[in-house]
Amino acid sequence: MAYIIQVDFDSYWKLAKASYVFKYRDNSYRMLRGRGQGRNKERDCILSIIDEGQVDNVAREIMIYLGCLSWEHRTPMLVTLAGGRGYGGRLGIKTVRRSIITKRMLPSQMLYLTINRIPYVETKDQEDAIGLYREAMASGSPFYKFLCLWNILNIPTRKTGLVINWVNDAIKNKKHRIYPNHHIDVLSKKGVDIGKHLDDECRDAIAHIRRDLPSKTHIDINSNKDYGRIAASAYFLEDLSRLYVAEELKLIKSQFLYQRKTRDIPEYLTEEEIQGKALKEWPLSLIIAK
Repeated sequence: MAYIIQVDFDSYWKLAKASYVFKYRDNSYRMLRGRGQGRNKERDCILSIIDEGQVDNVAREIMIYLGCLSWEHRTPMLVTLAGGRGYGGRLGIKTVRRSIITKRMLPSQMLYLTINRIPYVETKDQEDAIGLYREAMASGSPFYKFLCLWNILNIPTRKTGLVINWVNDAIKNKKHRIYPNHHIDVLSKKGVDIGKHLDDECRDAIAHIRRDLPSKTHIDINSNKDYGRIAASAYFLEDLSRLYVAEELKLIKSQFLYQRKTRDIPEYLTEEEIQGKALKEWPLSLIIAK
């Protein structure tokens, strides 16, 4: 039996169009902008018509896609699997409608979000990194945000010493690619090993709030000082994690929304794939003439 899956999401950006129809990987989707204003505004959503047994796979695909949008626009993407319903109609993906209404959770959007370009995710490691980044950006807690971003630096499984060395090397040799952070700059001037600080006094202190050794840093969740310190460190990790994913996980390619004919459903393709389609579908004389 056919099934309509619906995934709702929030971001600080407003979809540039009321409706998008596109193909991503193996499935076709319709993305709808939420209606209404202020507190009564609906959340945006993505819909797809699938077989009922495909729910888990398609939901995962949608999560990855929304992670790509979060990565491309550096915006929170708060995602909820709203559910779905059986579908016995004859209408296609271009006219499918939402059946579940949920209200926005994030503040009103200020900028327009386009979906013309997203990162080209090829490997499982890249998928995991994109998912952690999406969750980090959507989190209202600096503690959870820090843990998500720090875990990106551990993909694939790496020893703690390697992560610390990579962080220190990035700060030393690639500082021009990291947004200035006053908290980190102050620690650096004091001669603090930033990699060890982030690992021991932030990551470990959050994960193990009750620590055995008195000499170890203890986190007070209700302390304004600790809250601000972790928030500043998490903000610093945003750029650091993006640098790591680009250089170590090789997430450097992009996909573009490509439509060959007016009635075709646009699909995401890399530059190489678009060029290949052009050479295959367009007359050689026309390419040369252009």
